[in-house]
Amino acid sequence: NFLIYPSMVGVKVVNIHTNKLVRILGKVEQTERFLSFALFQGKPMKKKIEQGVAVMEADATKEMADPIVVVSAYKKNRFFIFSTREPPESSADFGRDIFNEKPSKEDAAVAASIRTDTPLGKQATIHTTMGDIVIKLFFQECPKTVENFTVHAKNGYYDSTIFHRVIQGFMIQTGDPQGDGTGGESIWGGEFE
Repeated sequence: NFLIYPSMVGVKVVNIHTNKLVRILGKVEQTERFLSFALFQGKPMKKKIEQGVAVMEADATKEMADPIVVVSAYKKNRFFIFSTREPPESSADFGRDIFNEKPSKEDAAVAASIRTDTPLGKQATIHTTMGDIVIKLFFQECPKTVENFTVHAKNGYYDSTIFHRVIQGFMIQTGDPQGDGTGGESIWGGEFE
């Protein structure tokens, strides 16, 4: 029964039977030029337990389907969500707008200058079923390898992994969680260089 389309003043909702403008969504966003949109018609969940009529009528307003229109604007890195529901009073600290946008170049430069690299360890202790193994990490010689190992170890990548090669006083070889000799993915994605 309705035609929805973006316009210069917002997203217009027109009743096609009466040819009347029913609503303009985003009219307060005067600086935005809405281009594309999507409509989501949610369905209320049915309750399995039957309730009394008075309780069901009180819950009916909460469970009504709430159509949501998601709209994007010209040259904006954000999207707008329009709904018939008002935000709850408890979310007053967030306000109407929630910003999750890519920072500007100035903000990114400030954040990069503040960032401190955490130094990687010089040794690691590997706890095994046959006892502990203390290994020395050569950060100066191969920093990417040490960083890859350290991050994987902290994330539990090597937990319950079998050592398939041990040369006492020289090296241990592991890092193959599938056990098929293919190794695994580096922390940067893909195979390790």
